[in-house]
Amino acid sequence: MTEWKKIPVILDADTGVDDTMALILAARHPKLDVLAVTATFGNTTLEYSLKNTLNALAMCGREDIPVASGMPVPWKIPLRTSPYIHGENGVGEYEYPQSSTKALTGEYAWDLSYRMIMNCSEKVNYIAQGPLTNLATMLRKYPEVKERLGKVIFMGGELRGDSSASQTASVNVYHDPDAAQFVLTSGVDFHLCTGGAVTSPVGFAWEDLEANFRDRGEEGRAILHMLRFYFDKCGAFNGPSSKTPIHDTPVIMYLAEPEHFTTEKVRCEVELDGKETYGYSLIDLYNLGGWSEEEKNVHFVRVKPEEIETLAERIMTGMKGEL
Repeated sequence: MTEWKKIPVILDADTGVDDTMALILAARHPKLDVLAVTATFGNTTLEYSLKNTLNALAMCGREDIPVASGMPVPWKIPLRTSPYIHGENGVGEYEYPQSSTKALTGEYAWDLSYRMIMNCSEKVNYIAQGPLTNLATMLRKYPEVKERLGKVIFMGGELRGDSSASQTASVNVYHDPDAAQFVLTSGVDFHLCTGGAVTSPVGFAWEDLEANFRDRGEEGRAILHMLRFYFDKCGAFNGPSSKTPIHDTPVIMYLAEPEHFTTEKVRCEVELDGKETYGYSLIDLYNLGGWSEEEKNVHFVRVKPEEIETLAERIMTGMKGEL
């Protein structure tokens, strides 16, 4: 096996179905050194998200990665979750045979992240797969940590709203717009992976998933149970050639294998004042505001069209630990 200089990263997840697949992929990718995983609300409640995080890491043999629990609610607004996609427990009502707590540190998410970042000899990257509440809380409590952060990679934002709860806001921003705006304007090296430009184009056919995971014992049964629930809720079973994204997984690959993607610098802020547009990501893709290079605060990521099929195959292979 080829030896890589591993990339240090902290994962922050509202662990639903796609987050579970992304955690498995990250934990097994040979280029990534996952220093910690922190749980947040979003797809489900914090209680379920934490449980799902611990069990996903245990299932793929990575209980050595420390885990911490984060904020249970948004900064200012009421808690909102997404059971209509992920089920009440976040993983399509799958029940793990055993519940693991071995990796749980007892720290708060922002304290564990801060400790890992400050103790690392190089800058640490941070992938946020759900609302940005834990990261915003760390930056507010420990502003000096910003100098030790590498890329902050966020699965969220959108040129058009994509959540069933809002016609203007993407779901991971909608769940805590105030925290998202805080991070976006904090000066971190922010990389925006939207559904439209990064995750939705990378689709998976159900028959390919079955072929890859049906002979992998309880792990395979778990993965296929969760994905069948998720695909059904996403309206995936519409014909033999239907393909459905597993949204958080390409975001992991953006850090591990950036050659599949392109980026451009843009200005982005979150709308916090409008009643109907609260949470909308104002992505000035065409620089209509005339922003200077210094004022452009986001790397807008796109998957290369010619890399889509390769990327999907590498995600499935990576989840099996065979890259």
